[in-house]
Amino acid sequence: MIQRSRAFVLALSLALAAALALSACAGDSDRAKNQAAAKPYRAAFEAGFPDVILVEVTDDLPVTKASLVAPDGRTIEAQGIDTDRRRRGGGGISPSFGVGVGGGSSSGVGGGVGIGFPIFGSGGSAVSDEYHSIARIRLDDVAAYRAGWQRTQVKLQLGEAPDGREVVLPAPAPPVE
Repeated sequence: MIQRSRAFVLALSLALAAALALSACAGDSDRAKNQAAAKPYRAAFEAGFPDVILVEVTDDLPVTKASLVAPDGRTIEAQGIDTDRRRRGGGGISPSFGVGVGGGSSSGVGGGVGIGFPIFGSGGSAVSDEYHSIARIRLDDVAAYRAGWQRTQVKLQLGEAPDGREVVLPAPAPPVE
């Protein structure tokens, strides 16, 4: 009886250790996804060009228009917008992990850790498009921008009407001279 209790405790300990290790891995993956999702828009000055604002967007919709709006309402349109479409989801195999402890009336107690792979398909994950857009806005008056950049905005149009949306970002701080 004591032997079976030790086997049960050992099996339970192994199962819990495996479950903690797997949940730590899943937690890191989820944390990385949330960090990536939290900052899909970025506006900064392009390195080496103190008069060019570089706007990078990763979204389900492409950037179709980008502009800088000054405090007085004056607007500077982006010189160009480059967009790459990428497929996401639906690819690869998504394994599942499991931990179990069980017992029977005459066989004692046993434990196990398992890894499962889908045999038919990838578990039904959806395929969707993701767009990475880069817009460049060239300043015509750097001194005026420096004087009022805190009240300046970057306006983006994503997609086309009626399904599109507008995103407003704060303008980036000018580079240090």
